[in-house]
Amino acid sequence: SVYFRHNSTGLGNVSVSLVPPSKVVEFEVSPQSTLETKESKSFNCRIEYEKTDRAKKTALCNFDPSKICYQEQTQSHVSWLCS
Repeated sequence: SVYFRHNSTGLGNVSVSLVPPSKVVEFEVSPQSTLETKESKSFNCRIEYEKTDRAKKTALCNFDPSKICYQEQTQSHVSWLCS
């Protein structure tokens, strides 16, 4: 499973991050070569868990600090299960 976190604000700021699952996942490191062409692999994925939290608050406007602007924040958590 991979957890995906997305934050956005009404001011156009967006941050995206992958959040590691609670269990540590290890991968073997294999030497890579550009001399051979390898088949690409497809994964069959589905959403295992999805949650979205939204909040709206007031803040001083960036373009004019004497005014009040609304700021909307969205945070999404998605867990994908791939095989």
